[in-house]
Amino acid sequence: MAEKDIKISCLMKRHDIITGEDETIKNSYDGKLKSIGSTHYVFYTEKDEEGIETANRLKVTDCELVRECKGRSTSVMNFFPSRETTTNYVTMYGTFAMRFMTRFYKRCDVDNGMDIYVEYVMSMDDKPSADCTLKIELRW
Repeated sequence: MAEKDIKISCLMKRHDIITGEDETIKNSYDGKLKSIGSTHYVFYTEKDEEGIETANRLKVTDCELVRECKGRSTSVMNFFPSRETTTNYVTMYGTFAMRFMTRFYKRCDVDNGMDIYVEYVMSMDDKPSADCTLKIELRW
């Protein structure tokens, strides 16, 4: 299938387990979608406050979300329902072990798009650090 232009909206809510603080992050991007059978690939670029770009690729299926980020920091985050996954978060300050325990995952087709919803616990260096929810809306 050919690529199509899409709008990507991300809403992440994070509850810091250690400090008790809550954080909400909203971002929107222009991107591309390529579907091969029931697997969907989403490509987009984000810029940090200094203008440094990070290339992102999402792999979306009915039972998993994989997010690959390559830029100033690099990681591959795997979200599989009821499974724990581990990755290395590589930054200019060093490499940190990140673990994700996915509690809930759902992908839904909607008019002119797709919604993805994930609930997970994130751990850094084997210490639980945050309860997170992530909602991604893809619109074409």
